[in-house]
Amino acid sequence: MKTTSYASPGFKFDHHGHEDCIDLPSKTATSIFYQKAAFFFAIKQQQQCILQDERQPSTRRNNRNEPMEPVVDAITSELSDFTDLSEFIVAMIRLLFAALLGGLLGLEREQRGKPAGVRTHMLVCMGAALFIFIPQQAGISDVEMSRVIQGVIAGIGFLCAGTIITGKDDQGASGLTTAAGVWFTAAIGVAVGLGREQTAVICTALAWIVLYVVPFFTRSIHSKPP
Repeated sequence: MKTTSYASPGFKFDHHGHEDCIDLPSKTATSIFYQKAAFFFAIKQQQQCILQDERQPSTRRNNRNEPMEPVVDAITSELSDFTDLSEFIVAMIRLLFAALLGGLLGLEREQRGKPAGVRTHMLVCMGAALFIFIPQQAGISDVEMSRVIQGVIAGIGFLCAGTIITGKDDQGASGLTTAAGVWFTAAIGVAVGLGREQTAVICTALAWIVLYVVPFFTRSIHSKPP
């Protein structure tokens, strides 16, 4: 029985319709495969080129920023005094508290027209608190802290001496109460800097009594006839 072959693109079939053999040349299949592979390779290479072009500007920016990195790091480390938010809040509370208490003591001197008024007392109190607070945050020992307090007291002494005015005859002097008030304000600032706010409030209340209440008794004593 003869086998009838039907021409088809690459295949031969017998009269029963079964596949007999593959007649597609291997060279044609191989060329199609390589064409597709070359096409996909070209697309992949084009995508890589596009990605490289997109990354080049950022790389150039990074290269430009490399000389500035030490400067930025130095500035960041220099401005990072507070390790967390709680330290910043404590510092603000103590300084504002010192300014408030110092202003209350300077209010009486301001009303009497003295040269050392509200601003002077506020600055003295805040300065004393700051001189104590910074070494305390640095973690110095108690012995070193006592030296810091001694330096604050000595420095305030020079400021107080400038408020005292001696008469020509060296018999009378004015400004002693103002000088004592400035000195006492510095002591309150030291207490606030150490975190002793309650002690500072009590001392401020006592100073107010001395400045406002005691003069009434002293006037009555001086007004009595001998």
